[in-house]
Amino acid sequence: MFGVLLVGVALSLIAGCGHLFYSSGPYTGRVVDAETGQPIGGAAVVAIWTREVPVGAEGAESDWDVYETLSDGDGQFTIPHRTHFTPFGWIHEPKLVAYYPSYAAGHADVYSRDAQEGDRPPRDPRDRDRPEDYVTIPMKHLTTRDERMSKVGRPIGTLALPWEKVPNLMRLINEEFKQLGLQPYRRPGSQP
Repeated sequence: MFGVLLVGVALSLIAGCGHLFYSSGPYTGRVVDAETGQPIGGAAVVAIWTREVPVGAEGAESDWDVYETLSDGDGQFTIPHRTHFTPFGWIHEPKLVAYYPSYAAGHADVYSRDAQEGDRPPRDPRDRDRPEDYVTIPMKHLTTRDERMSKVGRPIGTLALPWEKVPNLMRLINEEFKQLGLQPYRRPGSQP
């Protein structure tokens, strides 16, 4: 049995896995209004890790882990340290999605400390005294009903996430539906 396990680990490493354990975080940051720079407190912030498996020319990517939190009154949030295990493929740094009613969802990529400077997005000048893994997520305020209606529903990147993993996101989406006079978003399989 041990020999089979050892061969499996060796094949995974040879196939390009490189690691069995992937460590990331913690990440801190803030959610802000894109125009004013003012903090947005109470926004849902969802971190989504994906796993890539070397299949075919491009590789197959799928959601691997999810962590949700809320920004505080100053728009600050923290995604704690996570360790992921995969015997095959590799885990990417998380993508962050922020959501708050009357705003377009904000998106940000998180880069490891080892990322090359050219691979990182430009930093917000207000964050010059922050650590490298500090992330600012700007969100555009939607001022008209038409703008809000065009963005209503689950933000891109969260469509396949289970309801149980993102309860604050779903609560805020339903708050937006209610403000717009729409029926609430229902959990699949639930009764109206």
